[in-house]
This record gives sequence, C-alpha cells and structure tokens, in this order.
Amino acid sequence: MKLKYFKDQLKDFLDSFRLKFSFLQIMLFDLIFYAAVMPLTYAVASMVNKQGEGINTAMLTQEAIMQASEAELVALTSQIRGLVVGAIVGFGLLAVITLAVWSLTRGLIYSKLLGKKYTSKYFKKSLLLNLVLGLGLLLIIPFIAVLVRTQSVFLVYVAFIIILAAAYLVTLTYIQFTKKNAIFNSIGEGFSFGAKALPRLLLPGLLILIVGFLINKITLRLPSSLYISLIIFVAYMAWARTYFISETKKI
Repeated sequence: MKLKYFKDQLKDFLDSFRLKFSFLQIMLFDLIFYAAVMPLTYAVASMVNKQGEGINTAMLTQEAIMQASEAELVALTSQIRGLVVGAIVGFGLLAVITLAVWSLTRGLIYSKLLGKKYTSKYFKKSLLLNLVLGLGLLLIIPFIAVLVRTQSVFLVYVAFIIILAAAYLVTLTYIQFTKKNAIFNSIGEGFSFGAKALPRLLLPGLLILIVGFLINKITLRLPSSLYISLIIFVAYMAWARTYFISETKKI
C-alpha cells in the first residue's frame, strides 16, 4: 500500500510538469498584480521620501527647537504635518488598491484552478476575506520578525515553519472559499481540512519546497535582474498552486 502511494505521488509530481494553457493564464493573473502594485508602491514611497527631504532635520534636535523662532517652528510643524498626512493618504490608498487587486487576481487564479465561475459577488466577499486574513497575518509578522532577529538557528527554523503553516492554511482557505463563497466558514473549514489532509499533502508540499530550493540555487547563478527573478517566481508559484490543488482534489 505504501509503495503504491509513493508510485502514485511520483506519477502526479511528474505529470504536474505537463503544463497547459491554464498555467500561462495563472501566471498572467499573478503578473497583473505585480504590474499594478509594484509601480504604485514605488510612486508612493518616492512621494513620501520627497516630502521628507523638505524637512530640515537639523531643526529636529531639542536644542534647535528651543532656539528656533516662532516662524521657524510654524514652518517645521507644517512640513511634518504634510509628511504625516501624505504618508497616511499615500500608504492608505496603496493598501486599498493592493487589497482590491490581490482579491481580484487571487479570485481569478483559484476560480480557474477549481473550475468555478468568477462573479462580482465572489469579488466583493473576497475583499472581506482577504482583509480578515491580512489582519491575521499582520499579527504574526512581528512575532516572526522577533524569532528571526534572535539569530538562533532553531528559532529561525521555527519562524520558517510558521510561515509554511500560514501559507498552507491560507491556500486551503482560498480553496474552500472558492467552492462555497462563505467567509468565516471557509476559514474554519480550511483549518479542519488542513489538519485532516496534512498526512496526504505532506509529501507534495515537501516536493514543492525542494523544487523551490533548486530553482533558487539556479536563479542565483543567473545575471541579477528583478524582472527575470519575478517571472521565474511567478512561474514557480503557478506550477506549485496547480500541483498542490490537484492533490487536494483527490482527498
């Protein structure tokens, strides 16, 4: 029985490299996200940085503030206020657009992979789902950062496992949501299905990691280019999602 399981898993793994047209579509959906968000992120960061350059940093010391005239303090306060407001508006707008584009592209990807029709109702509900998931991930990011900054090899591995677990559960939540369009039920079912399916999905997950590791090693030998790295990453993710979701369908 175990030998048959490994043979079947090997066959599924090799078959996953027989790419179809849907693979290119999934890649395109991912590239749309990066093409929309990356330039906008750069524009917002540049805007905030430009506003910050207008502030006389020499005036920010306690001694300088004590010696400054009323007019200089008013000007400094105005500049700081402009920087804060600009940063809040800019990054707030960036967050809203990122949420919308992420929800749109994830919906198109998972609808395609699961053979479901993409609708405006799906999109509207996915905005709330991704907001909930995003807030949840924001809560664990500081914890992961603390683990990594300890420079302890063991704790870095713990952080890596947490990241993998989060990616695993989020993927399964998207699958459940695409099937039923129920936000909180999808999160709960993603967790319950994840626990039940873990023994079956452990080997496919390990193979996905191994392929990612090998691709990373190969990429490091290529000329340094953001665009080449992005295309390779997007292609890898498109393959990984297709392979992983095909395995979940068999459970």
